[in-house]
Amino acid sequence: MSTSSLIINLIASLESLYVKEFRGLQHLLNLTKEERVALTVFDHEKLVALIEHKETLIDELGCLESKREGLILDLVKATGADYTQGKLPEILAPLDPSATRHVTHLQEGITVLAGKIRELTPGNQALAAAAMERLDATQTFLLNLFQPPAGYHPAYVTPALQPAVTFDLDHQA
Repeated sequence: MSTSSLIINLIASLESLYVKEFRGLQHLLNLTKEERVALTVFDHEKLVALIEHKETLIDELGCLESKREGLILDLVKATGADYTQGKLPEILAPLDPSATRHVTHLQEGITVLAGKIRELTPGNQALAAAAMERLDATQTFLLNLFQPPAGYHPAYVTPALQPAVTFDLDHQA
């Protein structure tokens, strides 16, 4: 395989990974919004399913990111370019201007989506914390409601028998 065809294949693969990553982040954003709704209506079953789905999606996004980084390194090796983080469009510009535009737009979209997810996540965490506090307060209230006051014994319950007092030889004198 010639160097130029290798570079073309690497660029195509890189674009494809960026598209998958973009779509994955769109899906993660939608799941985060659904999570917010589930938290506000106290739908714990849906919340559990959403969290499991989000964990799987985050793992997949991590794999895509690793693959993307590997492809970028392969592309840098194939072109002999000097690569610093975030300068991918500068490497692609002389090779394929249309790929440069696509990758730049995808990078911008990925940044926007990640920002939206970062904005929603603290709100979801606050809702979850508030729900946990409300649950704890309700549980404490209910437990205190059914606990008799200290020292109270219902009339129908006989107190536990105390052991008989016995005197040793020392006490009899």
